[in-house]
Amino acid sequence: MKLLVATPTLTPEKYVKPPLLLPDDYEWLLLDNHETNYPIQDLATARNQALEYARKNRFTHLLMLDSDLVPPRNVFDLLNDYPGDIVCGSYIEKRRFQRSMFCGLFTVPLTITTSNIACGLIKTRPLYDVRLDFSIDNLQYSDDGNFRLKVDSLGYETAICPGALCEHRYKESLDFNEEDRKIFSVIANCLILMFPERAFWPTQKIIQKRDLLNLTLKFSFPKKYIKYKSKRIFALQTGRNEYAILSGFEEAEPLKDSVDVSVLTPTAPRQFSEYELFKLIGTVNMMG
Repeated sequence: MKLLVATPTLTPEKYVKPPLLLPDDYEWLLLDNHETNYPIQDLATARNQALEYARKNRFTHLLMLDSDLVPPRNVFDLLNDYPGDIVCGSYIEKRRFQRSMFCGLFTVPLTITTSNIACGLIKTRPLYDVRLDFSIDNLQYSDDGNFRLKVDSLGYETAICPGALCEHRYKESLDFNEEDRKIFSVIANCLILMFPERAFWPTQKIIQKRDLLNLTLKFSFPKKYIKYKSKRIFALQTGRNEYAILSGFEEAEPLKDSVDVSVLTPTAPRQFSEYELFKLIGTVNMMG
């Protein structure tokens, strides 16, 4: 057995490897998940590099482990001993489940038709199937969603290991209060309804104020429509270093140079017309 642990991270020099119990023959590969402004594309590229490296160097197993997850020390044994070609760990968020299927409450074997590779073991047979990769071929899904579609189409068995419960340190979602979650849900649902051909990826970014477009000034929305209780600024990425504020207009106005913003970025670059942005901003704030 020869194991490759692969961790995409924006800051490889700062990443602290969790103390895991691993087989003697293993290597831990840190992948520089540098930001090109489109984080899903970056993550897909990093994961594909891990696949290529594992195949080239004849590893038998590939453990994908995101940098914001802390798994149990024996996570490899748990995933490797569990039945399935691709076996994933589970994780929960502070005060809420990230995904109902990945909540770690199951006490019986559970076979699923989806896989989240944030903590996932790819065993030998699917690892060497070159038809499997994380490339964003379907823009309605993220990198692991595209991987899942390929896994399903090729008939591999995916499973969730309920004992491999990880701590998820994804600060962007942990920082959301109840009002933040409400407006985020409204925005996410509006994006799904209005732009069903794309998936959108939430991140927290420090953005130069000059790159923020406050289109409420241009569109002259009636004051009564711009209602929100969240103090967080939400924005849609509309281009490279260009963002349209969806909610939190008054919070952004007093700030000078840089702004801490919750950004939703499409899976791939997309041009948004003024009409689309007008409809999106109006709908978000009327519903929010």
